[in-house]
Amino acid sequence: MLGDPGRGTQGIEPRSPVGWRFNLFWSGQAVSQIGDYLALFAIPAFVATEITTDDRFLGWVFAAESAPALLVGLVGGVMLDRLRLRWIIVATDLARAATFVVLGLIAGGTITAGPWLIVVLSLLLGTMASTFASALIAIVPGLVSGRNLTAANARLSMSQQFAWVLGVSIAGIVIATSGFRTAFFVNALTFAASAAVTVLIGPHERTRLSSSESVVQQAIDGVRFVLSDSRLRWAATAAAASNFVIAFMESVMILIGLEVFGFEGAQQLSTLYIAMGVGGLIGASMSTRLIGDWGLGKAMAFGLCIYGFGFAVLTYLSAPILVYLVLVAGFAGVPIANVASYSLRQLASPPEMLGRATAAMQAMAWSAYPIGAVVWTWVSSRVGIEPVARLAPILIIGIGAALPFTAVWSTMTDSTTQPASALRS
Repeated sequence: MLGDPGRGTQGIEPRSPVGWRFNLFWSGQAVSQIGDYLALFAIPAFVATEITTDDRFLGWVFAAESAPALLVGLVGGVMLDRLRLRWIIVATDLARAATFVVLGLIAGGTITAGPWLIVVLSLLLGTMASTFASALIAIVPGLVSGRNLTAANARLSMSQQFAWVLGVSIAGIVIATSGFRTAFFVNALTFAASAAVTVLIGPHERTRLSSSESVVQQAIDGVRFVLSDSRLRWAATAAAASNFVIAFMESVMILIGLEVFGFEGAQQLSTLYIAMGVGGLIGASMSTRLIGDWGLGKAMAFGLCIYGFGFAVLTYLSAPILVYLVLVAGFAGVPIANVASYSLRQLASPPEMLGRATAAMQAMAWSAYPIGAVVWTWVSSRVGIEPVARLAPILIIGIGAALPFTAVWSTMTDSTTQPASALRS
């Protein structure tokens, strides 16, 4: 995602992660991430408890949220390199705020909706979220110096995991006390607040892509760049294969709580997500040290294996306390793998390619989400959730175990110990 410290910061004054612009931006994203994770619980809970109990629709909702990553990767990445990232972030936040106002009106009965309208709104949310996520990765190099990149990504990941805990906690409390309508309106406010804070960071200077070439050609160039770098190529492959499995676990977590663990009510179900967020917060706090000590590749493999192992044993447990502990331990692996992956993308991409490379990798990784959500939920509707939930995570462990045999293992190195130029093949 980030440019080479020798190339990506030309003409840009290096800034520490503790600089005021980064801190201001970070605070805005923390608020936005609370909205992300309030929605992570509120939307599937709304569908499962108010719209339909058919798990296939949960798969379609999850697929609709993730499918736009492919479009963003092939076309949106060009826009990220052509346009001002700050305004892209503001626009996506405002669009998501408006969508949650509509969901609030649906939940309050002002607008009548069936499952498929929720799928359409999820598609819009997914489009905005995919664009936002790529823009977030691409803007960070202009706010921090190259040597502080991993620390900045870890800080964003920590706030993301904290937002997971807080957002799901808020969702469970608000839904239980005031209903889904209020929860969706609160969510809209978080995105509006994030947009306002992003405006305040001021202009973001960087080298922007010329518009003389066609969008299609420039999008193809971004994909070619990722495929030509063995480290990026393998990292994208590992992420896609993992997401194919993770999609199932995340899309039916509500049903796992209901059918496997026997949990009841929004507040009790939300504790599953809170445990995941606590684990993610622990993993994010460890990521900078682990990457510094082990390197990016080893940290990524470790994170995937920890996540896979946690979910592999989850459905064999019955005591709630053990369920929570395993969720905490397993989900600690997610931010470790993510911070390593984000840092590699930034370090391996020159500034004029940053948006396209980031979006292309995201497209490769996230395009597996909708496929996995639909395929696994279809299978689980026929054989049951529990056997699929036991089998699928084993594939993630296999992916992590395969990384030592790829270029990722030995060449992904933290930017504080090796120049980013050494990351290019």
